[in-house]
Amino acid sequence: MNMNIAEILKDCPKGTKLYSPLFGEVKLIEVNSESILVETYKSTKAYFDIEGRFKIGYNNAECLLFPSKDNRDWSTFKIPKKECEFIPFNKVLVRDEESDVWKADLFSHYNNSRYCYNTVGSYYKQCIPYKGNEHLLGTTNNPD
Repeated sequence: MNMNIAEILKDCPKGTKLYSPLFGEVKLIEVNSESILVETYKSTKAYFDIEGRFKIGYNNAECLLFPSKDNRDWSTFKIPKKECEFIPFNKVLVRDEESDVWKADLFSHYNNSRYCYNTVGSYYKQCIPYKGNEHLLGTTNNPD
């Protein structure tokens, strides 16, 4: 049975974590009527067709894009809540990679590049509210 995974993912926020046996954990970048674009390890990009097959055009290939490593059933997938909406001068913690430490900054605005969070000091891939996450400042720990 073929399933239109692009239809399932179309309302998911950018950065939604997914899984592929080819790459491990990946993050959703973009979904359209023809493909699903994800960010893999080291910020490289990979394309899947709307049915989750790697590299568009291999009609007999198997689905290689899943909700998680332990869940290969798209019928159980729940759209994650959208990330916080920040407004200018919100106190935030920012970093690019999970191996980077969290830094304090003030939010400025969003942009459409892979570094989508602009702050007063720079621009970053990851941004979370400072309030409630104070304990993460200066660490590489992930939010709860």
